[in-house]
Amino acid sequence: SGSKTVGNSPAGSPGLFTPTASPVRAHASHFEEDGYYSTPYLHFTHMQAPKETHVADVDVDPVSGRKIINEYEILDELGRGAHGKVKLGRSLTTSTFVAIKIVERYAKKRRLGKLGNTEDKVKKEVAILKKARHPNIVALLEVIDDPARKKVYIVLEWVQRGEITWRTRCPKALALLEARRYLRHSPEELLDAELHDDLIYVPCLSFAAARVAFRDTVLGIEYLHYQGIIHRDIKPPNLLQTVDHHIKISDFGVSYLGRPIHDDGTDDSETDVQDVKFDEARELAKTVGTAAFYAPELCHTDPDVESPPVTAQIDVWALGVTLFCLIFARTPFVDNEFVIMKNIAEKDVYIPTKRLKPIEPEASSRPSSQVGFTPFLNTKRRQEYERAYEDLDEDLYDLLRRLFIKDPSRRITLTEVKHHPWVLRD
Repeated sequence: SGSKTVGNSPAGSPGLFTPTASPVRAHASHFEEDGYYSTPYLHFTHMQAPKETHVADVDVDPVSGRKIINEYEILDELGRGAHGKVKLGRSLTTSTFVAIKIVERYAKKRRLGKLGNTEDKVKKEVAILKKARHPNIVALLEVIDDPARKKVYIVLEWVQRGEITWRTRCPKALALLEARRYLRHSPEELLDAELHDDLIYVPCLSFAAARVAFRDTVLGIEYLHYQGIIHRDIKPPNLLQTVDHHIKISDFGVSYLGRPIHDDGTDDSETDVQDVKFDEARELAKTVGTAAFYAPELCHTDPDVESPPVTAQIDVWALGVTLFCLIFARTPFVDNEFVIMKNIAEKDVYIPTKRLKPIEPEASSRPSSQVGFTPFLNTKRRQEYERAYEDLDEDLYDLLRRLFIKDPSRRITLTEVKHHPWVLRD
């Protein structure tokens, strides 16, 4: 892919300071011989190799009635989706809280030629998590893979705040006014039908808070690409937030695992490289993930025009959509999947020059340790029914514009994103 070039490692392309360090005290990234990320800012769970267990002892505590899986007591459900359930657990040995992803070993409905497909996906996700040891990526702690059981248990670091809170519902009257304001300036027309669900939200994050989250996401994606991993489903629900408001990327269920960068400049044979590129292009061309975050090269429909190559730049486009969400509380295109893909391929993204001021979703927020300031506390937030706006500055508008360039060869790269003035601002 376009991101895997010698000298384009996180260590070789500085410009964005380390997640918890100030610009004055920035530290260079370091890589050990096995490719793991080494830095004083790693969570302790990243310092040890993931544990592999091949026996799953599932029981029920006779007193509490809670399920016990080996040493983990199941406390609650954190969420569920297409790729499995996620439970909150606690280690009975260390009292550490963990997140346990429970996935079916086999698909419930087996199709001809697809017998091992689900199990292969689980193995691939685990392989990716083993390589992704970085402070802005959720840590894999243990894999409980008992061949005698129908389920695989993936034990992950628990991220306390869960999904980043990037939007909150607003009064319908205000949502309608906002939709009219937005659509009046875009190629669409507002119909008298009910508002789409995605248009009844307003932002929660200040510009400074969005920048903190965006920076962390950039660092995490950069490391993934360095390891040959393309996430393919970057979006706010897959960004988990720690108590000090830092981001950890999660959910690698549809991610692609390719070749890591060779730091020593060595290369494979030309035939091997061509074979790998062909397989990579074929795999990356599949539309997996979430349609609203698809890059234009995945939505190409014109048979008379050569389709642009599909590379790691699809994550950069999704990063742009994610930033748009953090700023405006919606995706650029809102409709059914078919129309969204058509619009992504054919229409330019309309970027408003102002937005509603954010609303604080909670009564209070814990302070961030990011350079000693608290971007989530904002005394200038508006009241729920108030129509108070704030302008996007030129740097933010420029960054969004460059993230939404349809041609992946001209789209801003992750290295350029790291050096962008809006990203580097305190």
